[in-house]
Amino acid sequence: MFGEVQELHPLCAGCSSTLPSECLGCPRGYKGVAVNCVACGEHECCDKVGLIEPLSTNCANCSENGCTECLDGFFLDGSKCIDMNNASLQIDIIRIFYDFLCSEHGVGQMRQCCDSNPASQITFDNIPSCFGQITLDENGFVSEMNLTNLGLYAFPPHVISALLKLKKLILRDNTFPTLQDITFTKAPALTTLDLANTGITSLLYSRNDNQVAPNSAMKLNSPRDGEDPLINPFTHLDHLQSLDLSGNSLTHIDDGAFDYSSSLADLSLASNSLKRINTDSFGSLTSLESLDLGSNSLTSIPNGVWNSLTSLQDLSLNANSLSSLTPGNFQGLGNLKSLDLNSNNLETLDSEVFNSLNSLKSLDLAGNSLSNLPADVFQNVPSLTELDLSGNSLTSLPPELFDSQKSLTSLNMNNNGLTSIPDKILDKLSDINNLNLSSNCIDCNNPKLKTSEMCKSETQTQCSTEGGCSRNMLWKGCIKCADSKETSVCSSCAQDYVVFEGQCKQCTASECCPEGSVSPISTNCSKCTGNRTQCLACDNGYTLAGGKCTGKASAAASIVLSFFALVVLFLSAVVSL
Repeated sequence: MFGEVQELHPLCAGCSSTLPSECLGCPRGYKGVAVNCVACGEHECCDKVGLIEPLSTNCANCSENGCTECLDGFFLDGSKCIDMNNASLQIDIIRIFYDFLCSEHGVGQMRQCCDSNPASQITFDNIPSCFGQITLDENGFVSEMNLTNLGLYAFPPHVISALLKLKKLILRDNTFPTLQDITFTKAPALTTLDLANTGITSLLYSRNDNQVAPNSAMKLNSPRDGEDPLINPFTHLDHLQSLDLSGNSLTHIDDGAFDYSSSLADLSLASNSLKRINTDSFGSLTSLESLDLGSNSLTSIPNGVWNSLTSLQDLSLNANSLSSLTPGNFQGLGNLKSLDLNSNNLETLDSEVFNSLNSLKSLDLAGNSLSNLPADVFQNVPSLTELDLSGNSLTSLPPELFDSQKSLTSLNMNNNGLTSIPDKILDKLSDINNLNLSSNCIDCNNPKLKTSEMCKSETQTQCSTEGGCSRNMLWKGCIKCADSKETSVCSSCAQDYVVFEGQCKQCTASECCPEGSVSPISTNCSKCTGNRTQCLACDNGYTLAGGKCTGKASAAASIVLSFFALVVLFLSAVVSL
């Protein structure tokens, strides 16, 4: 029988007992089509004898058990390739993802969620909140996944490559000690990746084991002596535009970490433990527009580190440990619009430190220890519109400080030790929208300070003798704090003010109040002397006597007084008789 079938079907691997003219199966590399054996195609897996149908189709690499790697656009489910361009199959991919998490990679909230919600029963209409949030686009494809704080410590990379339309992935507040646990094989549409607060200690890792390999550009690019190159988890994220790595435990930036991230526009490395950055740390980020390095432990900035960041517009270096800056520190940042140096340890500034920042509009130097400023420090930043110098130790300002600023609209010098502002600066700032000089010892009676936040209200920050007035603002009109430990106490006020309940109360237009008075010298006055020490003319109904206004008696009162006077005279006459 076998021989008869062979004559009919030379490639047949076995005969049917009921229909000897039909073949039961084909040899390795063939599939059954009707009563014939036909060679499998290039991307079909037929590595078993007796196949009627291929083990898998649309496959890039086959084995005797089926497919091990699918073609682009297909997702490997077991040993078969699923068409990822079919929106109806997206839920199958999500179920596979949750099966992975529930099998062994979920703890805490995720584990409880798995016990109560079998992945096989999940649909896009009833995804439990404990599984995160999934958003579909208008065509039914997964476009966003928010998996914040689910207790994850591993992530299946093939899921990302299966979600062809996924644009935004949020994994913050989970635990991934190394990026080996979430390496992305492919993510054709991913533009936003949030890995904040996930415990990451290094951006690159070794293929050989789970230990993070030491920083080495040579190992990354050209391994030697049998060493395995470091793996870059961002290699296939060709369209990534926003990457958040804040709140992790990075102490340095591996050389080459961003070699494959030329499309990045927004990068946050804030709140790590970075102690240094190298000149090549950001060399490939030519499209970067925003870089946040705030809340780290940087003590210096190497010259040339920004040379490739020609598109950078916002740079944050706040809350580091920078004690000095050199003229070359911001070289290459000709397009920078905003620079945040808040809360460092800066004591002085070189007059040329900002010379390369021709386009700078916002500069934050608050919370440092600056005691003086070079007169020309802002000379080459003519576009500056917002400047924050609050919380420093400035006691005076050079008159020429803002000579180059034509568009300054906001200036904050709150909480310094300023006792006066040069008239040249006040003239320059006469039209400023937001001027804050509070918590200084500046006399608000200067009419040029009318736009200052400190002088807009009569009730501002406390006047205290603790440490003197050099770091504490005087109440509006106050020229001397009381010699006591009490706060909110002023003992002497400026002209046109009097002490009232420890503050300075402004006198009315009809009161003469010289400097240092505790009460008006005169009331009901229509004209006072220039120093407000005497009245020159009184309101109607009052008479001037000794520089003060006294009341004029009414006609009825005069008649009564005259009557009593006559009575007194009559009684005196009677007594004398």
